[in-house]
Order: sequence, then C-alpha cells, then structure tokens
Amino acid sequence: MRAPQPEPPIPGSFATPSLLAWIVNGKYVMSLPLYRIETDLKACGATISRQDMANWMMNVHARWLAKVHERMKVELLSHVRIHADETTVQVLKEPNREAKKKSRMWLFCSARCDVPVYVFEYHETRRKGVAQEFLAGWSGTLTANGYKPYFNLGNPNIANTACLVHVRRYFAQIVKIAGGDAKAASAASVALEARRRIDAMFQGRLQVRRHGAGCQEGRPRRGAPPAHGGLRGDGRGPASPSLAEAGAAPCAAVRCGVLALRHERARRRGTWSSRTTSPSRPSESSS
Repeated sequence: MRAPQPEPPIPGSFATPSLLAWIVNGKYVMSLPLYRIETDLKACGATISRQDMANWMMNVHARWLAKVHERMKVELLSHVRIHADETTVQVLKEPNREAKKKSRMWLFCSARCDVPVYVFEYHETRRKGVAQEFLAGWSGTLTANGYKPYFNLGNPNIANTACLVHVRRYFAQIVKIAGGDAKAASAASVALEARRRIDAMFQGRLQVRRHGAGCQEGRPRRGAPPAHGGLRGDGRGPASPSLAEAGAAPCAAVRCGVLALRHERARRRGTWSSRTTSPSRPSESSS
C-alpha cells in the first residue's frame, strides 16, 4: 500500500514546501538576491533559474501568503494601539515607472506585546489614502512620526500620539545647532532639558525590560513626578525660557512634543492623581 501523494504548494511544479520556504527565507529574511540563491543551488548540484524562483515567489504569495497577510491585518486591527511608519524603496523594472523613482514600503505594527504583529504594504507613493484605507473603521491610538497625514485621517475614533524617538531628534538637532550640551545648558535651553527627560523615560523603560515586568526597578514610584518633569505641551518648562536658539526651527519639535507628552501622560494615567484626565485630541493645526 502506498499513501497518496500530497498536493504540491504550486500545482504542476516540483517545488516542495521546504524548498520554497528556503528560498523565501533567503530572499526576504537574509536579503539575498535571487541570482545569489541561484549560484548557491548550482554549487549544490541543483540547477534552478532565478526566473523560475521569481515565478514561484509570486505564485506562493498569490496562493498562500496573501491569505496570511490578510489574517495578520485582521489581527493587527483588533489591537487598540498601532504604530505606523514608511520608508523609501527603489524598484527596478516596474511597469510604467522609471527606476530612479522612489516608492514606499509602509509598516503598520502592534505595540510591544507577547505576539507582535508587523504588516508591510508596498505602494508607489506616500499618499494619505494608504493609511486611511488600511485603518478604515479602526479605533484606537496611532503612534507615528511627524508626517502630517497621519494626524489628519478623517477618523474621529483615532487618537494620535507622536513617536518619542522622532521627537527627541528635533530637540537634539536644536541642541546641536545651539553649540552642544554645554552652551545649551548655560542658556537654560528647554530643548536640552526636553532631550534629557526623554532619555530618562527611555532608561526607565529599558530597566523594566531588562529586569522583567514584575520587577519594580525602573518603574516610576507611585506619587513620584513624571519623567518629563512637568514640561508643558507648548514646549515650555517651569522657568519658561525661550526655545528658539539661533538658526533652529523649533516649531516642529514643539508640535511633536505636544503629542508625545500627551501620549506619556495618557500612558501614566492613574499613576498620578493630578494627571487622571484623558489627553485631548490634537487638532489639525497642531499636527
């Protein structure tokens, strides 16, 4: 007796699941171009052209991976917090597009959790409609960089917060233009103070990650002041010194800072009785 042969992943093809998985891993995880994978296979005595492998990848996506992608998207949209970003990518020999034109790879991912979800989507442009279509019908907190369309999606159920890493870059740039930490400190620079307080928040979270969620080291003490030290959403601290060092454009940092500090206060809500109110949504003018 002989068991029936299982259905191949691609009908009519000799490509086995393990071979396809090996090629997918090599190309998309190890970033190997198909011509190098073709060379590796040839060295092992297997002659498989890069054209065949390219067709396999498209076929596997259409038959199998597109379903996984859609299921991951459904899972991601069940979360109440999503992070979004996009980066440029160059695609060669794309129909009706010059090779020098920049396309975009969009990333939507979950916040830190036990089973994180990362969904990548390729689009030719950075148009606002990409995020609008992906997040249509979703409600929750969206964390992104300072790209304005993220804060103007036309969905009243989405609360926007700014990524503290991006916010820090603006403040760090202001400090650099001002002549460095020493000169900024002598001028009582709010930009320097803001950067240091963001660093303090990062260090606290890093301690929690290193020592485990159950460890109290690195956690803020109940009743202790927040790490941002009361830096107000308009970019001013208790002494309210000017933020505009020579040559700097602080408005971008302030706009991002407003959103980032609201996010931090919302995250700590309930820890300090004086900060139990929900952060108000940023208007389009503050995005």
